[in-house]
Amino acid sequence: MESDNPNSDQPFSLRTFRVMYHGKKETFVFLSDVLELRLRFMTQNSPDWSYYQQQLDNEHNNEEVKQMVRLQDFQMLIDDGVIDPEFIKLIEDSEFKQKRETFWNELQGWVKLRNHTSEHYCFPHHALLQIFKRFICGFRWDQQMCEDHADCLENFKIHISNLIGKYNRMPNATVVHVKTLFSEIVNLAKHCSYKKQRVPRDKKLLLDGHSLHEHYCDKEFEKTCQMFGFVNFRQSNHVGFGNQNTTVYATRVYYLLEWAKSFSDGVLQVFATILIHGVFPLCPRNRWKYLPGILEHRFAFYMSLRDTFNMPEIECVEEEDVVVDGESADATKATSEEKNDEDIAQNKEAEKENQPQKGISFSRLQQKLHGLPDDFNQLLATDRCIQCFANIGERKKAETELRDWKKKANLYEKQSNKYEELEKEYAKMKGKFDNACKKNLEHKEKHAKELEEVMKTKPRDELEVELLQLKEKFKEKTHQLNQQAKGLEKMDKLKEKVTSQKEMIEKLGESKKSIEKSQALLQNRATENTKKVGDLERTVQNQETLIEQLTEANQSLHEEKNMLEKKITSNEAQHKQDIEKMNQQINVIIDQVEDKNRKQIQEKNKKIKDLEQELCRLRTNRKSSMTSNSSQSASSSNPPVNQIKKLSSFELEEDECAFCWEPIGDQELFNCVNPNCPPIHNKCMQEYFKRSGQLFHQVCGQCQNMVQDIKNFPGISR
Repeated sequence: MESDNPNSDQPFSLRTFRVMYHGKKETFVFLSDVLELRLRFMTQNSPDWSYYQQQLDNEHNNEEVKQMVRLQDFQMLIDDGVIDPEFIKLIEDSEFKQKRETFWNELQGWVKLRNHTSEHYCFPHHALLQIFKRFICGFRWDQQMCEDHADCLENFKIHISNLIGKYNRMPNATVVHVKTLFSEIVNLAKHCSYKKQRVPRDKKLLLDGHSLHEHYCDKEFEKTCQMFGFVNFRQSNHVGFGNQNTTVYATRVYYLLEWAKSFSDGVLQVFATILIHGVFPLCPRNRWKYLPGILEHRFAFYMSLRDTFNMPEIECVEEEDVVVDGESADATKATSEEKNDEDIAQNKEAEKENQPQKGISFSRLQQKLHGLPDDFNQLLATDRCIQCFANIGERKKAETELRDWKKKANLYEKQSNKYEELEKEYAKMKGKFDNACKKNLEHKEKHAKELEEVMKTKPRDELEVELLQLKEKFKEKTHQLNQQAKGLEKMDKLKEKVTSQKEMIEKLGESKKSIEKSQALLQNRATENTKKVGDLERTVQNQETLIEQLTEANQSLHEEKNMLEKKITSNEAQHKQDIEKMNQQINVIIDQVEDKNRKQIQEKNKKIKDLEQELCRLRTNRKSSMTSNSSQSASSSNPPVNQIKKLSSFELEEDECAFCWEPIGDQELFNCVNPNCPPIHNKCMQEYFKRSGQLFHQVCGQCQNMVQDIKNFPGISR
């Protein structure tokens, strides 16, 4: 079909979107914009059309723009997970190019490229939406709209119908694919729009909220995806969205695009992808949050597509509503429509009667509770639900019956398919049998006709005489032939004998020749063998000389090896001695270091003991200067050892002396009155008493208790 566009000879390049740079601004042009129908700019007299025509010419002539407009701009949608990169390979294929150019030449009169400054602009805008509403859905127009666009819309309608008629001439399978594609688009738009309440509330997507119904997302979406042959329909995380509702929307678009790729014909594949991209808006990067607002303005356009192509809606059929036969389905549809009308009327009357009241009446409660069992245990024993009192048992029985019926239906279908195949085979065999019968009848008829013709030409007696003569001639000829055959047999036997003798003579001549050749070969081999024997003797002599040389070399090597082993053993012994010396030196050094450390520790301990003794002396001098009793002064004042203990965090072991910090061993211990007093050498305590000047009133230097031991202090009487 010829287009009205004067620039129609240049085919557009197929691309999903491209990026144009105007200074610092960045504008996006989508494939939906490529498909924008120029209904508003159809006439060339309008100023808008001339502006866009100039812009188109500039774009085609500008080489920089051509370099920027490439299929590499698919990368943004590939990163978002909307388009598969294999689809680009199909577009870049050379065999596919010719079909693509013819397709675009047909659409070029109705397609217009435009650059839009708005970032989240998507097809179709409001003016085109109004035109589609009035033109496709059959709404009334204003007078100005009719006058401006009447001719354009009629031409557009004819063009679209012709273009779709080409695809209707294709096989029925592709037509069904296109219809189901459009119907799935319509259903998706219907479920995604929340202002047009065309879906029941329990199966509805709430795009403005955070809740998404699980039954719809799992069951119905699963059925639609399984219908199109998708298995991994739950993998919705490949598109990075924040909202759960947009993920469901984007995954459906993604699977529709993948399904469009599966078409065998390339032109149909492009047609399907164009329609998907044209109907579903593709926003720029990080603009998916605008989807719910955009979908509010799209529902009328989706419904108009369904009305133009006369497509049935795809509804998710529940298990109980399965119908096998077509006639029964039509009957059930008619009856269900009548029942729905009656139910709607009854529901309206019931709603008027049962309007919500402020208070709950006791009579209504009695009506609800009427017929229920008194005991709650009896209610549990029944097949009714506790909350809604629905008869679950009957429903389960119905479900089991329905499953059995489905199984039977599947068996009947399989049997019917087998029966149809057998009928086809029977029809083929019957046709072959009929053809064979016809051929036999024709052959018999021909033979009968020939006999009739012969009988008509001659009488029967003459024919019998001729038959007898022919039989006698046949016998004579057979006798002659038998004799000739016997003579031929004798000749054959003689020929065989002659040929056998000739063959024997030839074989004898050949055997003589072979004997002569074998004799010559034997002589040649004898000469060769003599030469080889001489060569072998020479090689043996050479090898013997080599063996002698090798034995001498081996002996020398063996001697060298023994010398090396002796050297190695001597070196190892020296190495071991050096190691032992080093270890002894290291041990001596370690012992010296330990001795030094011990001496330092002992010196420090002595210093500490001297300090303690000096403190004790100072303490005793102070006590002697005081006028108070020694017992009171001893109890009131703290000993120096306890002060040192408080100041120091050093703790003694059980087997060490509290004064000298040395192990007790077998030495005598000081017997203190206090059982909790730590062990002290008797020598250490006596030295302490002498230094402190305690001759009579002796006090323990550790616990400050008076010593009352008889051994240390004998009584006066003694």
